[in-house]
Amino acid sequence: MFNLFKKSLLHQLVGYFSLLSIVSVVLVAVSANVRSREALKHSVIERLNVATAIKESQLNQWIVNQRRDVIWLTQFPDFLVNSEIALMKDRESLESKASIDALRKFMANIPSIKPNLFQISILNNNGITIVSTDKQQEGKYQPLGNTTTYFTRDQSRIIIPNFYISPISGKAAMTFAAPLSNRSGTSIGVVAVDLNLQEVDDIIRLSSGLGTSSETYLVGRLTSENILLSGAVTDKKEIAKDIKSEGITAAALSKDGEGLYRNYKNEPVLGSFLWIDNLNLILMAEISQSEAFEPANRLARDILLIGFSSAGILLTAVYVIARRISQPILAIADAANQVSAGNLNSQAPVLTEDEIGVLAIAFNQMTAQLKSDGEQLLDYSRTLEQKVEQRTHELNQAKEQAEEANKLISALLDKMANELEKGRQMQLNFLPSELIQLPNWEISAFFKPARQVAGDFYDVFPVLEKHVGLVIADVCDKGVGAALFMALFRSLIRIFSSQTAMRHCHQNTLDSSAKFDELPELTPTNVLEAVALTNNYVAEYHGDLGMFATLFFGVLDPETGVLYYISGGHEPLFIINSEGQIQQKLNSTGPAVGMMPNMKFKVEQAHLNSGDILVGYTDGVVEARATGGEFFTDQRLLNILTKSVPSVNQLLNEITENVINHIGEADQFDDITLIGVQRR
Repeated sequence: MFNLFKKSLLHQLVGYFSLLSIVSVVLVAVSANVRSREALKHSVIERLNVATAIKESQLNQWIVNQRRDVIWLTQFPDFLVNSEIALMKDRESLESKASIDALRKFMANIPSIKPNLFQISILNNNGITIVSTDKQQEGKYQPLGNTTTYFTRDQSRIIIPNFYISPISGKAAMTFAAPLSNRSGTSIGVVAVDLNLQEVDDIIRLSSGLGTSSETYLVGRLTSENILLSGAVTDKKEIAKDIKSEGITAAALSKDGEGLYRNYKNEPVLGSFLWIDNLNLILMAEISQSEAFEPANRLARDILLIGFSSAGILLTAVYVIARRISQPILAIADAANQVSAGNLNSQAPVLTEDEIGVLAIAFNQMTAQLKSDGEQLLDYSRTLEQKVEQRTHELNQAKEQAEEANKLISALLDKMANELEKGRQMQLNFLPSELIQLPNWEISAFFKPARQVAGDFYDVFPVLEKHVGLVIADVCDKGVGAALFMALFRSLIRIFSSQTAMRHCHQNTLDSSAKFDELPELTPTNVLEAVALTNNYVAEYHGDLGMFATLFFGVLDPETGVLYYISGGHEPLFIINSEGQIQQKLNSTGPAVGMMPNMKFKVEQAHLNSGDILVGYTDGVVEARATGGEFFTDQRLLNILTKSVPSVNQLLNEITENVINHIGEADQFDDITLIGVQRR
């Protein structure tokens, strides 16, 4: 279908017009729907606001009327006299019994006059019911807590009534209470009236004329819950349940407003909510969004129906016109297909005098020219075939030569790879195959080159009689050149540190600030003279190459834990205790080795106590880069060093694991080397 559309001009014209018509009709319908929905929203919200305002006024008036009725009850002289006798006299006395009977008859007639005064009780100051329209309550204790609304005859005092859910009926209830006093003004009891809230329910549920789905209801705040006090729900479980919605939550914060949200039944509604401050109630008026916006949706449907009908009529007219226009073009296209198939005698019919007719004439002229050119091209092609055959033979010869050259290059590359692998194996042989095992000491190391050969190295070897030499170094640059100088530095350090002839020359080349006892024949300081000698050799004989190394060389006495060392421009080493606390930072004591001859290297001294760990590393650790270019950094390393670890081997494993995880899929930028020593 899509291919037919692409190949037919008629279908394209009709299709594009259809698409334009559909888009236009849909846009008009959507625009009308949006505008009408907004207008309907404002109209319905105004009606909802009016409904809530009227019901608020009616609710306030009902509360005022009930208060007035209760006060009216307490103002009857006979009621007051009989109440005083019933409360103050012995209940078994004839006078008290007569008063109680009179009160029962009086209170029994009250609901017929004031139907909202549902149940009336007279209680003494101890909360015991003396007389009640419900005889079962007489003689019982009736608690009047925070669910009871107290007030006096003072009309100026603002009363906030308390609504609650009755545990008996499961419905909303309200109790009014007023004090009873004797002739001298002393309080002798309380009259409590349970109100019938059916009239409140009728006020709230009375249809507001907004629609069949409109609903108004009251919500009260009981402790921390929102309880439905009056509305369409009559089920006790639903009434006592905590209900929530966006409107209820906003009104509970003493906010009035309106908007689109989901009600407590999780139905989309358009609602108006009002906080009645003097009643501590939330008044909600809502209508379903489907009913509120039905006129807008109906308008959109009508626009779509009329628009699509009109588009269909226009589409028929467009089809007829497009067919009339496309026929001459189709005739030219048919002639062009015949020409493309090799029939250069084909001619396009000239059916009109407009631009399409001019196109047909030009096409016929082009066909005649093609026929003439084709004949000339045929002659030229015969000559070209001969030249192509000759060039093909030459290319085949060149191809054979190129294949031979590729074989030679591949062989050379394989040879170079083998040589590099041999170089890598030879370089690995320069590193200790096994680390020295010392009683009460643990030595660990890690080495990972960035390329086949590296410029980093570490070394652990015996010096003097009972001492151990510790070396970690990083030769500048990378690759084969750095690897050769790595071998040179490693060999020179080992050779010079083993020569006993330099035992008295250290004062000429070393700047020693360490405090030593009288030197024996050969001391760690003499051994460290190897750094200065290595520096002079490299600078004098290879200085023109600009190669140097940052190098740490330490001589450890395993019996005392004393470490004599020189750090030639190298990264700082750290001594940490078993708790992960840094005891000492071994900073550089001289320049990088091999830069200039006759440089001074200062000998320093450190001490490792039981449990202490000495950790050294090259800059390939802290400068390791992630895929985004982010460095591993000194801070990440310090965070690991300051953790409590049981062994130096575990510490180095954790460092290397974090560094390798940080690099991830990125290329390793530099060699990674670590060395660690722990005193048990």
